[in-house]
Amino acid sequence: YCCYHNEEYARAAEFYEELMALCPESEEYRTYYVQSSVKAGSWLDATRVSSSVQSQRMRLLQAQAELEQGNLQSCRTTLSQCLEDDPITLLCVTTAWERTMKH
Repeated sequence: YCCYHNEEYARAAEFYEELMALCPESEEYRTYYVQSSVKAGSWLDATRVSSSVQSQRMRLLQAQAELEQGNLQSCRTTLSQCLEDDPITLLCVTTAWERTMKH
């Protein structure tokens, strides 16, 4: 928790990875691991873990990782699996669309 808030994202991801091993049933630790990995630029690790959990929050994190990698088609596909009327989903779709228009 402290590492993440001190912007030591790679170190935070390491701690959350250890916590996931100790408590594999904890979606909270998986979520924090994915968030830390995305911030640290470890998109493959983030995608690997987020794709194994089927929740709205994890799909949005997976879409963020795909967007950061420049994989716009995968990002759009992931976002299509999210709730359409969710404001966060709409923001992500808008961001992906804007990046598509720039390329």
